Amino acid sequence: MAGKYIKASTTTEPAAYGNTSTMMNAALFSPIRVKSVSYPVDRGLLIEENIESPIPAFAFGGALKVSGTIEGNLRPKQMMPFWLSLFGPSVALVGTDPIATGWKFTLDAPSSMQLKIGENTSAATTDMELGYMGVGIKSANINVAAKEFVTARFDWFAKNYTAASPYSPPASGDYVTEDPVVFYNATINIGGTTVTKIKSMTINIDRKVDEERFVIGDFTLNELGTNGMTEVSGDITFTEKDYQDFKYALFGAASGMAANPIPLGCDNQIGGGSFLVMFTDIAACGSEVNKMYVKFTKINFATTDTTMTGQNEIEKKVTWKATGTAATGFELGVAT
Repeated sequence: MAGKYIKASTTTEPAAYGNTSTMMNAALFSPIRVKSVSYPVDRGLLIEENIESPIPAFAFGGALKVSGTIEGNLRPKQMMPFWLSLFGPSVALVGTDPIATGWKFTLDAPSSMQLKIGENTSAATTDMELGYMGVGIKSANINVAAKEFVTARFDWFAKNYTAASPYSPPASGDYVTEDPVVFYNATINIGGTTVTKIKSMTINIDRKVDEERFVIGDFTLNELGTNGMTEVSGDITFTEKDYQDFKYALFGAASGMAANPIPLGCDNQIGGGSFLVMFTDIAACGSEVNKMYVKFTKINFATTDTTMTGQNEIEKKVTWKATGTAATGFELGVAT
């Protein structure tokens, strides 16, 4: 029995979003290894109420809403179609970047792509492939936790779909050769200093892509656009012994940290600093190669949460939000 699969277009859709009506050439799709895919469809039923019937007498199709999630272990190159849709066009990495060669994404205008999702059952006659057109990636989450694979989750939506494509599972050689990223292949730098006492962290990127752009004369989405300011945020859970970083989140400015007691300054400063997360491949010690990085000009510590339970380790969690400009506030780089 052949397997389930998902394929994503490696280029953006050639037509304007509102004119997307056909699937792209099969050669333009690349398979991606993921753990789970959801793809619910809401036909937007319009229910007619009238005076002669105690229940609705008629129902009609309304605004078509297609959305879902894709989640898997982080494979930066295989997931390139998702980065392209989420961030827009990339530029080439250069020697001054954290990775010398590859692709760099900033916060450009999101772009549309296409997806193919293959379903298989015990009977070949019921295998099918669903094709999704006008696909937008609206948000992404990267989760790094000790003892685990690094995972990536993407929330997506589509303009329309079709079941006309033949079921065509990829061969093992069709996948971009790439190991997943694991927790011990990640390093985290805050304010220019590598922090080694972090138990887990998340990065959340919400492009505020609008899923409600419907117009008169069409029951599908009319265009891909944003409706709000991009929000990049996350959280960091420190070990109980990482006192310095947690003090910075609590009290703001680094000056006066050695004082006892530590004052909360009258200018109400907040803690934070530059932020760089680097992911390497799985290789022999000393031979690791940088695969992907996420970089922020500044993250700002927003909240702290400390919990003590019995004699257990003290839980210390900090949430943060990134600030900057579209050009310099955020970068995601993927190595060739």
